[in-house]
Amino acid sequence: MLITANSLIQVNSDPAIRGRVSGIYLLIFMGGTPFGSPLIGWLVEVIGVRETIALCGLISLGACLTIWAIFRNIVNLPHDISVEGVLPAPYDDQR
Repeated sequence: MLITANSLIQVNSDPAIRGRVSGIYLLIFMGGTPFGSPLIGWLVEVIGVRETIALCGLISLGACLTIWAIFRNIVNLPHDISVEGVLPAPYDDQR
């Protein structure tokens, strides 16, 4: 699963922003482990495995709904979804 997720991120990203996308992916995937793992281990000991999994799912769902509620009227789908159309400043890919 991890290799597939990493491959999908790299293959489906535009070459101009592939490094940025990979950096964000790794920050989210690897950056939360040192903070989340001890907390999850403690919760398993206190409330149990099933309850911890349910609580983590509810926290993720709550975060997604909060982000959606905040940004639903702020961010619109651009007409042009190419990198040139989405990035605020044009980039020069000539080498």
